[in-house]
Amino acid sequence: MLTDQQVNYFDTFGYLALPGRFADEIDAITRAFDHVFADPDQVRMDTEGGTYVTGQRDVIPGMIERHPVLLALKSDRRILDVADALLPDGHTFLPGDGSRFRSETTWHVDATAIDMSRRNIKMALYLDPLDRNGGALRVLPGTHRLDDQFTQQVRKAVMNEATIADTIGVPGADVPCWTLETEPGDLLVWDRRIVHASYNNTTDRRVLAFGFKAA
Repeated sequence: MLTDQQVNYFDTFGYLALPGRFADEIDAITRAFDHVFADPDQVRMDTEGGTYVTGQRDVIPGMIERHPVLLALKSDRRILDVADALLPDGHTFLPGDGSRFRSETTWHVDATAIDMSRRNIKMALYLDPLDRNGGALRVLPGTHRLDDQFTQQVRKAVMNEATIADTIGVPGADVPCWTLETEPGDLLVWDRRIVHASYNNTTDRRVLAFGFKAA
């Protein structure tokens, strides 16, 4: 269960870190993730760059539904309790994907294909230790509030990597932010509307992502 303070934190800042929530199971989850990626028959998308991905990203859509160990997360109370607390009026599961990044991701949001007027949450299990100098998720707290003037100004300033330095005088990697350094087994949750990024990634960064949308 989430505490009232954790719910208020998410409401205020747009993200939540839950350290060690799957620490006991992370080895099995990682083996399942790697097993799916090693299967040549799995449908996947290989991307080289994109609107916010600066290098190579290999993606398997709906990965959580492709292995029984991963699928068990869908009905795990540690997942559902978070969804129930943050989407108390009901929710629908979104199967997400599994990704291997050998790239950075510039400032962006995950909500381009959904109704941005309603809360939708993303959950992620990063399978490798990540810190500020090695690809950890960075967020701009509070930028999930679309009607806020600060959010509008931040989006205009940072969501085009090519113009950030001209607009505010620093590159994307130096934008003031909060970095969510993680160890395998930590669960990260964020509002899909929050502005976030990942810089300084030089190795294979594995992440299992899924989520829920408001019913």
